Amino acid sequence: MHEQLEETHLYPELKKNRAAHDIVLEAYEEHHVMDVLISEISSLKPTDEVFQAKLAVLQENTEHHIEEEEGDLFPKVRKIWDTSKRQDVGEQMEQSKQKLGGGTPAR
Repeated sequence: MHEQLEETHLYPELKKNRAAHDIVLEAYEEHHVMDVLISEISSLKPTDEVFQAKLAVLQENTEHHIEEEEGDLFPKVRKIWDTSKRQDVGEQMEQSKQKLGGGTPAR
């Protein structure tokens, strides 16, 4: 759901801005790599030789992605979009989350 919300509401709008374009493209690719790893891990048994290695790589990639979002992407968003735009996109994401069964709104 996290990926779907970002790729539906956040990334397409940000990609239009030159200052965020490259980091958004990288974020899309990071999502893709994580999807591939999740798919591969899902087809394995925990006893398979590569299971732990793939799990470790998935964790490393996920942590890297989060660090880039928090350290690079979100600060750019704060510079590119005013408070109103950020609130609007956040509300769109929250509404989509509710439609997808994402529980109670984040506070």
